[in-house]
Amino acid sequence: MWRQRFDTRSRTARFAVYIFRIIITSTHKIFGTGVIVLKFVGRERELETLEREDLAERNSFVVVHGRRRVGKTRLILEHIGRRKGSSVYVQVPRGRPAQVLYRFMAEEISRQIGTRVELESAEGLTGLLKTLMETTAGTKLCFVLDEVPRLMEADPSFASVLQAFWDVHADAKPDPRLLLILCGSARSVMRRAFFDTGEPLYGRKTMSIHVRPLDLEDLCDAFGLTWFRGVALYAIVGGIPGYWTWLDPTPLRDTEVPFKEACLAVLEQALRPDSPFLDEPLFILREETSAPDTLLGLVRAIGRRRASMFAAIQKHTGMPPHQLAPYLKNLIELGMVRREKQPFRDKKSFYVLDDPVLCFCFRCVEPFAPQVLLGGFLNESVRNRLWSTYLEHLESFWETWWTGILYTVFPGREAGRQIVKTHTSICELDFAVYTPDGKKLLALFEATFSVFGQRKLRQIKTALDRIAAAGVDTSDVEIVALAPKIDLSSPPERFHWFDFPIRDTMERLLEFADRLSRSFDRETARTHVYHAREAILNRIDAEANANSRRRHSDRKNSLQP
Repeated sequence: MWRQRFDTRSRTARFAVYIFRIIITSTHKIFGTGVIVLKFVGRERELETLEREDLAERNSFVVVHGRRRVGKTRLILEHIGRRKGSSVYVQVPRGRPAQVLYRFMAEEISRQIGTRVELESAEGLTGLLKTLMETTAGTKLCFVLDEVPRLMEADPSFASVLQAFWDVHADAKPDPRLLLILCGSARSVMRRAFFDTGEPLYGRKTMSIHVRPLDLEDLCDAFGLTWFRGVALYAIVGGIPGYWTWLDPTPLRDTEVPFKEACLAVLEQALRPDSPFLDEPLFILREETSAPDTLLGLVRAIGRRRASMFAAIQKHTGMPPHQLAPYLKNLIELGMVRREKQPFRDKKSFYVLDDPVLCFCFRCVEPFAPQVLLGGFLNESVRNRLWSTYLEHLESFWETWWTGILYTVFPGREAGRQIVKTHTSICELDFAVYTPDGKKLLALFEATFSVFGQRKLRQIKTALDRIAAAGVDTSDVEIVALAPKIDLSSPPERFHWFDFPIRDTMERLLEFADRLSRSFDRETARTHVYHAREAILNRIDAEANANSRRRHSDRKNSLQP
């Protein structure tokens, strides 16, 4: 009887998910509510992974993780709507004791399977899973626990109990009957629970899915935007679908509306008195860290600049180095901050905030908070200042976006952002690629969202002259413009142009990087660099040992009568 009722209710649940998908198959605004409902876009690779685990000839344990609002729940619900078989989905509520959580989960599971169940502990939950596996025949049971870090924090024994269940009842059974999906947004908890070697659930998962932000193409497909106007919206909401529902992009979709007026119309939505952008940075830090107020000042110091070095961050925050370094390491592990090294200068690194939404909050929302809180009234003077601030943010976002891609394409220590001191000023090169011995400059990338013209080219040539004066060969350097538009009367001989970071452009960039890497003997250069580095380290060790012996001798002489 239980099996019959369970299968019937599962069909009803799948039908409900199907109706829900029909409702949200188009992008529209719910009248009178200001809520934007989106169609499901992208995630083909993640859906294929879930389907492959579902069809595997074994029980599957899938961990789905990623930052908040990135679309993990929507991905799982989409898979549930497409699959055949019984499914149970439970989202753990926030801030409740363990017994209350288990009772809530019991009520939710009872509603979905059509049979009353009682849960008081983790043992009861695993016992229920064992029973459901025995009553499910022919297809796998898909059991989803969403926001599982909340349950782990309320009940520390949950991980050990689940480990024992999986080792005995799930992993050992030859007949595949379970697809267990654990999902969570607290990246620190998820990383510790499933990826640290000393934790009970380490090594139990059969697949891990890191749900990353969507691409520019997905956003333009969802809203019907051109590439240029899509970047303007992407600089505000990023690739996080949860933020896409906060703004109405209709002004940007209408190409007859001037670009400035369309952007200002969207920006004014973000600057309403009830705007969620006002509290979003602190909300994210409270979810991820135990010291949100301390880290808020640190993240703000990094986010308001394009790139900051360690000394500049320390000066702005007032933190001592021994306290600042662990905080930066924590933010890097959480994926909020990215460290960008200079070529051959690993200790002279830049730190950038790798989150467009947080950068937008710090640069374009916080400075105008008084006007927002006083009713959201923006006069012409404030609008002009907002537009100027937004253009600076758009330029910084474009540069950070492209450098992040280039650090992925060129991961070696011979490439990176570089500071070049000229006779009159300091020039920052967005990205430079050298040979591994550092004797030749291969390529120079410059990213700008404005028009790449003769003035930008003159700045690059001035920096190249300075680099050549230092003994580096710049005769065959490839100059690469990363801009939506170029305006050059006479481009250099070795000049390349990439406009928008979409799939076709990425393929051309990878081909360019492959050709660049074949232009020198990388193995010979690596050997040369290795021996040079070893000689330097040996000399440093010898000097350190000599200093240590000298101090020991001085101390011994001072103790003699």
